[in-house]
Amino acid sequence: GYYLPHNHGFDFVGYNLPISNEWQCDDTLKYVSGGPYASRCFAYENSTLIQQPIDHTGITQRLVNDTKTFLTTNGDKPFFFMLSFIHVHVSLFANERFKGTSRRGPFGDNVAELAWAVGEIKQTLIDLNIHEDTLVLFLSDNGGLLEECTVSGDRGFFSGGKVTFMDGGLRVPAIAYWPGTVPADTISYQLMSSLDIFPTMAELAGYDIDAGLSSDIVIDGQSMVSVFLDNSEDDRFIYQYCGTNLFSVRNSAYKLVFRRQLVADDDYLSTLCSGTGYPELETFYTTSCIDDTVTVYETPLLFHVHSDPRELFSLAWKSVDNDYHDVGSTLFDAAIRHLGAMIPGTPLLGTLECEFVPCSDWPNCRHNYDATDVIYLIEPMCPDYPWAQGKNHHLT
Repeated sequence: GYYLPHNHGFDFVGYNLPISNEWQCDDTLKYVSGGPYASRCFAYENSTLIQQPIDHTGITQRLVNDTKTFLTTNGDKPFFFMLSFIHVHVSLFANERFKGTSRRGPFGDNVAELAWAVGEIKQTLIDLNIHEDTLVLFLSDNGGLLEECTVSGDRGFFSGGKVTFMDGGLRVPAIAYWPGTVPADTISYQLMSSLDIFPTMAELAGYDIDAGLSSDIVIDGQSMVSVFLDNSEDDRFIYQYCGTNLFSVRNSAYKLVFRRQLVADDDYLSTLCSGTGYPELETFYTTSCIDDTVTVYETPLLFHVHSDPRELFSLAWKSVDNDYHDVGSTLFDAAIRHLGAMIPGTPLLGTLECEFVPCSDWPNCRHNYDATDVIYLIEPMCPDYPWAQGKNHHLT
């Protein structure tokens, strides 16, 4: 239970998925035969294991109800609440109310249910009369996965997708809502990162990060309070990594690219999803940061991503005679300084630790506290589980 949220500073934890909702969690048997897999698809209520594998029925409603409960109980004092929706990650699911309601198919149904959930929470803030005292941030983690074809998001005119380092994979929606404080109906072109959330919240709360944290802790983000309140723009640099490899550096409209992965083209995708519109199993064209699917450029590529959002037309910058020499050199020098100051940390994510996978109903390790008549096929992904070796595993 060490990795569960309640052991890391969260006082209130409702329904939660410690790993994620993945392709292997499909319970319709449409996308994955033999699923859902108990080894990756399980859910907790706070620290109590309640579903193994998960049951998608009513997940979004659970999350909304948990949020309403928290806001009703804690809305009269300062709070931080983080709600991680399952939508629109595969495997896709939707309540009966939303199934078949969108011309976009299952993905559109998911977006419709997500929109409903956001509206319910916004209305709760209004009903509690705390909406003018609450900053709401809505954002996503990455662009759509191209290899999921019709059951994934659309990158629009950007290049790349999830796990790539072009704007189709990195650029995501971000909305700030704070009536009376954040100006309504405004658009900001400021470069921002999810790393900025912590320093932004700290400034709004009056917390001095430098004084409150150990000197050996480096905060990579920066406060965006002035952006939210005044729509100001800051000339900042964002460094984009794959693992420990710096792939690009961005400043304003310009991006300098040091490495680039291969991206699935239309011919590959049409073959991958032919016949159904979706792949037989969740797949990535490439996820590597270092192998032969990655091109390392002797002279990094410079792009103006405002006028060239597909990142197709690199600009000459290396020679002092080039029009973009100063821009390219500024980005290159910033990257060199950044790498020189970088202190590598220990990765916290990236591998499935079998020893931490729980077992809810020894020795089957399959149970649903909400629906006792559900029967699932068994298809373990980790044969070396402690419980597969005859060792019972704690639920928390």
